[in-house]
This record gives sequence, structure tokens and C-alpha cells, in this order.
Amino acid sequence: MNVVELRGFLVANYDLLKHQLGKKLGCQKRAEDLLHETFLRLHDKLSVGVVRSPRAFILRMASNIEIDRWRRDSRVLSTGEVEQLLDIEEAVETPHKQWEDQLALESLLLWIKELSPRRRDILLSVRLDGVSTRELAQRYGISQRMVEKELKWAHEYCARRMEQHGL
Repeated sequence: MNVVELRGFLVANYDLLKHQLGKKLGCQKRAEDLLHETFLRLHDKLSVGVVRSPRAFILRMASNIEIDRWRRDSRVLSTGEVEQLLDIEEAVETPHKQWEDQLALESLLLWIKELSPRRRDILLSVRLDGVSTRELAQRYGISQRMVEKELKWAHEYCARRMEQHGL
């Protein structure tokens, strides 16, 4: 099979090739892009040698293009770049900043205490303990959607209070 026949095969079987490549990559858009690039590279080739399976040849060629792109995009940082990243100084918190943060935390805890017991428990269970909304729905005998609403209302209340106090 020569290069012209191979390009013809790619055009005639484009949808099948795109589907197979997209399934392998997990992205149909990338598959389209790779098949386009494969077609262009085939256009530049003078010969391809013996091709027993045009489908396998085209898919392998497209896969190799993807591998080449990945290698190009994942270059290793130079020693200077690594040193530059390691030289970043950590932000030093001033006592005033620490005091402001402590005040904001204490205020938030007070506002959480203002929530209804169920809403407070839902907020703390989800955010601190990682309890699922499904589990909380079973605990309270309500729908999962209602748990999500309670969580949303708790967030909105705390955000509103923080905004009111300029935090």
C-alpha cells in the first residue's frame, strides 16, 4: 500500500479511526487533531514501506504523534529553574495578621453557633468530618436534596455574616 492509498484509507475510514483513537485517548477532540496531523504527515512522506494493516498503521502513527507531543510538553526543569522555585521565601505572618485571622475564626465559630442545630450539624459533618450528604439524609430522615439545601443555606448565612463584618 502506498502513501496515496493510505491517505485514502484514512479519509474513507475517518469516523471509525476517530472513534477507536478517541476511545483509547478518552477524548474525541484530541483524536480528531491527531488524525489531522497524521494525514498531514502522510502527505509529506514519499513512501511508508510495507503496510499490512492500514488501520493499525494509522492508529500507531497517531499514537506516536501523541507520544512525541507528550515528551515535548513535559520537559524537565533546569537546575536554575529548580533553585529559583526553592528560593521562594515563605510569607511571614505578622502578629497583627495572626490576630486578624484569629478574630475571623472566632467570629465564624460564633456565626456557626447561630445556625439551627440540624443545619449546624450538616455543615460541620460535611466540611470537617467528610460525612456524605446521603448519610446525613438517612440520619435526619430527609432527602439528599434537602441536605444539600441546608448546606447551601448554612454557607450563604456564614458568607453573608462575613461580608457584613468585612471579613
